[in-house]
Amino acid sequence: MQLEIFQSKDSRYFLKIAIKMLFAPLFCSLTLFLFSLSFLAMNFDFFISQGFTADRATFLERIFYHMGHMGIYYLTFFIGVFFTGVLVSYFTVSVFNQIEAFALDFFENSKISFQGKFSHKLLNRTTKILFEYLSQLINKGHTNAIDIPLPLIKLKNPPHDKAFSIKYFSIITIICGVFYFLQQETLDQLYQSLAKEALGLKTSQFLISNFVVPQNIILKHFQIFNLFLCFLGYTVLYFHVSNRVNGVSYGFIRDMVQIIKGHHQTRLRPRFKDPGQEMAQTVNELLDELLGEESSKQIIPEPAPPSKEYKPIFDSLSELNLPPNELIVKEEDPQSLEVKSPVIKMMIKKPIEEELQTKNKKKGP
Repeated sequence: MQLEIFQSKDSRYFLKIAIKMLFAPLFCSLTLFLFSLSFLAMNFDFFISQGFTADRATFLERIFYHMGHMGIYYLTFFIGVFFTGVLVSYFTVSVFNQIEAFALDFFENSKISFQGKFSHKLLNRTTKILFEYLSQLINKGHTNAIDIPLPLIKLKNPPHDKAFSIKYFSIITIICGVFYFLQQETLDQLYQSLAKEALGLKTSQFLISNFVVPQNIILKHFQIFNLFLCFLGYTVLYFHVSNRVNGVSYGFIRDMVQIIKGHHQTRLRPRFKDPGQEMAQTVNELLDELLGEESSKQIIPEPAPPSKEYKPIFDSLSELNLPPNELIVKEEDPQSLEVKSPVIKMMIKKPIEEELQTKNKKKGP
């Protein structure tokens, strides 16, 4: 992975994913801080009832005095999570970068074969078939019948990328593990500072031990609960990211299959904020070069010539200056006449019926 990713069209996508990766640990760290304040406030009230003479500000200062270095640890952790988010976003678009790189090589050598990696198997499979199709067009001037696999034709939902899931949850496990040890170190130091303050009270040690010691269990339970919140947040983010990328892959597969079927006007059409913008642009430029830019425009077929026998009827219609797609004749038979406008239908219905009746009378019984 190169740092030039921030200069690409997908850079906005990289930054969004990196920032979203920070949401879960930031929220859980804020939860930890608020819980610690509530926890200390409860203990301060108990200490006051037992003859503690310091005010609240002094009490908190004593507790947090030995925890200042933890801020550096948390800052380093958040920076690491941010760049891990960049790595995750790179994993999501790696298959698009691979296809883009191959398309650029295909410009130089149309006989090379696409070899996809482990991730996005269906997209890699479709890409390989597409470039085989284009290779035949370049080298032979025509294409043989290409067998499109049935799963690609019947694909109705975005494909699931198992390789990305494995990479993502492996990274998330590491992040949650680091966050768990940060929490443990924070709460352990908080508890030790609190125990030192409790030992300085001039009251029954039995009362203090029965009030302060069990609180360590409360801290452990909170630590596990906060870790669960962090993992839950990353799970929600996983579905958001994977559904977004899988939807883009599904759109690319659908468009590629249409091109292979012979619809040369089709192009890859990601939405404005979707990943894969550069890959789509490169492949579309390749298609314009090989299939022609005119093929990307909608072509309106010319209407079939009218029947000579009923030419006067069509001549009268032509004087109305109808659009080319308003009147369609499938074959030389007035009964196959298709007219979109209901007004024109009423105008030509009676002349055609009269002409048919005259024709039938001439034939006789």
